Amino acid sequence: MTATTETLEQTTEPGRPSPWLRFGLAFGLGLAAALLIGGGALYAYDQQYTGRVLPGVRVGSVDLSGLTPDAARAKLARAYGSLSHGRIVLAGVDDEQVITFAEIGRGPDVNALLDAALAVGRSGSPVERVVADARTALRGVVLDPTVTFDADELTRRVSGSADSLRIEPVDSTVQTDADRNFDVVPGRVGRQADPAPVILALAASLDQLDAPAEIRLDLGVTSLEPDVTAAEAFAAKKTAERVTNQVLLVVGDEKLPIDGAELRGWVSFRKMADGGYEPVMDTTPLTGLMEALAKEIDREPVNAKFITSDGKITEITPSRDGYKLDVAATVAQVQELLAARTDGAET
Repeated sequence: MTATTETLEQTTEPGRPSPWLRFGLAFGLGLAAALLIGGGALYAYDQQYTGRVLPGVRVGSVDLSGLTPDAARAKLARAYGSLSHGRIVLAGVDDEQVITFAEIGRGPDVNALLDAALAVGRSGSPVERVVADARTALRGVVLDPTVTFDADELTRRVSGSADSLRIEPVDSTVQTDADRNFDVVPGRVGRQADPAPVILALAASLDQLDAPAEIRLDLGVTSLEPDVTAAEAFAAKKTAERVTNQVLLVVGDEKLPIDGAELRGWVSFRKMADGGYEPVMDTTPLTGLMEALAKEIDREPVNAKFITSDGKITEITPSRDGYKLDVAATVAQVQELLAARTDGAET
């Protein structure tokens, strides 16, 4: 007996796609529709927050999700308003000087923070923005709060405080009283404060979110020495007194004085170019003084005379030499003497 095997072949009706093709086509269309719907939803989500802060955006612990700029600004100002509460205390040699944080405009940098919050998810292509919106909503974005203050006003206030502490030094001087005596008038040491290091330290501290409510600094007052000290003035006085001691002009047996009071009237005092203090004598009046003395000193010569009586010489009047003051030579001699005294000679 012979067995016969028949092979049946599956045939496909012409014109109909295969089930796998139909499945793939349906899946692709479904996926495209889902993507289209999802993308549209995300785009609508993005458009919904145009001009507002996206959900998930925080500044520190302050949630700004969905807020308009005005609302976000107000919320930041309330949350970080304490940054304006505090003061700077500047210590010097006098009363302490206080500058409040509010006076220099310290507070949250609201405008910069708001700009940063509104910029989250707003850059790139529409697709990139949609992705950024989704990421922000899911993960959130936290911005660090920042502080601002008016650096120019801080500089002005600290510099003003330093200027108020400044006292100009006063030089010691030598003055001539009504009796033409020399008197020393002592000077005074001054003081100054350098604001620059304080301004730098304050700027570094005020810029920090955790700056203390009171910042206390010393302005660092230093002394300002006068150009002429009391010791220099006393030394100049001593020199002037030595120079103006009485001068005697000797003419034969006569001694004609140039009084010390006269000489002291010719003296003034000045600061030296290389430091120090010295008396200066104006000897211009010396020529006039010598010319006046010449009237007392000058005398005419006298010839000898014979006195006779009854043709006899009874008496002889001797002759006498005359003399005349050499004004220029005497002036030069006195000037030389005064210069020697200025150099320390006790003549």
